[in-house]
Amino acid sequence: MTVCAPATPPTPAISVDQFRLDFPQFASEATYPTTMVQLWLNFATTMLNVNRWGSAYPMGIELFAAHNLVLDGLALQEANNGAVPGTTVGPVSSKSVGGVSVNYDTGSGVNAEDTHWNLTSFGTRFARLFRMFGQGPLQVGIGRYPINSGPAWPGVIYPYW
Repeated sequence: MTVCAPATPPTPAISVDQFRLDFPQFASEATYPTTMVQLWLNFATTMLNVNRWGSAYPMGIELFAAHNLVLDGLALQEANNGAVPGTTVGPVSSKSVGGVSVNYDTGSGVNAEDTHWNLTSFGTRFARLFRMFGQGPLQVGIGRYPINSGPAWPGVIYPYW
């Protein structure tokens, strides 16, 4: 019988250099300092389960980090302009300058259930992948110990803790 411990993500899961190669829009050290990028890459590894994401794990980490970096960048921009950083607003659906007006269909690219993930394009992509890889049935507990070890069971016991 084998006892499984919780999986630990590879360390480091994604380097800052790799992230900047994959997402060149975050290449500016001045706008996105390495410490800020590393913070979100590290935090993503604590939020995402490598066993559930499988081969999509690196992309999940990068999209999670990119989404939060955009939000941090907006907060920093607000602070530099004298505003209170971190205030949130929804997507712009209409804008007028002089006699010119532009409207966008903000509902076509968002899912109402994705809440704050809708604030960035990285967040909407992350949420779509999350629904594919990050969810699904998960057995949290069992009725009694030991588990039935019939032919379809792989012989793994998840200890109570």
